[in-house]
Amino acid sequence: MRQHMIAAIDGPAGSGKSSVARLSASLLGYTHLNSGALYRCVGLLALRRRAALDDEASLTALAESSDMRFGHGGAVLLNGEDVSGELYTSAVTEAAAEAAVHPSVRRAMTAQQRKIAAEGNVVVEGRDVTTVVFPYAQAKFYLDASIEERARRRHKELAEAGEAVSLAAIEREIRKRDRQDRTRKHSPLQIAPDAMVIDTTPLTIEQAAEAVVARVKELAACG
Repeated sequence: MRQHMIAAIDGPAGSGKSSVARLSASLLGYTHLNSGALYRCVGLLALRRRAALDDEASLTALAESSDMRFGHGGAVLLNGEDVSGELYTSAVTEAAAEAAVHPSVRRAMTAQQRKIAAEGNVVVEGRDVTTVVFPYAQAKFYLDASIEERARRRHKELAEAGEAVSLAAIEREIRKRDRQDRTRKHSPLQIAPDAMVIDTTPLTIEQAAEAVVARVKELAACG
């Protein structure tokens, strides 16, 4: 039986992973597996249940006992509830980042992602999907962009969501997140040796997605 195609995209916060993965999946007719949204679900649950973000056991229990899926139009379903509109606040972003440093939480999320990918072709994005979650992915990419551009994108995203946060504060938060992602002991952010690196600083979402789609189609044609 032919193995499902997995296109895996890694990169730091604000590099365009989600937007590029979403568009690439649409163009290819694949499922968009947003791993960051799954971690945000854990962060949201922790906030709702008032769980301590340094309590690894409690956070892991939440991650393992929850049903996480992607519905129609990319909706994120948490235990059957569409929580898409709650996942991108500053509070949930910070809670997700804190939860993601725990090894057992990451293992639970790896299992969730592999379960989803087993059901069909996917474009998956995150910070360790090419190196830890799907090291066997047929197509691997690493998206990057300057700190300034990444902060500008996040500022625009929050402004559109009605949150007033200064550009300087966002840049500080991104630098902090980069340090967390690159220095954590369990599955740190790094470039897979066989990943195609794309600097999205000067690119539109469409241009970056075109590069991803072209590479995936090339590899799919090779069998």
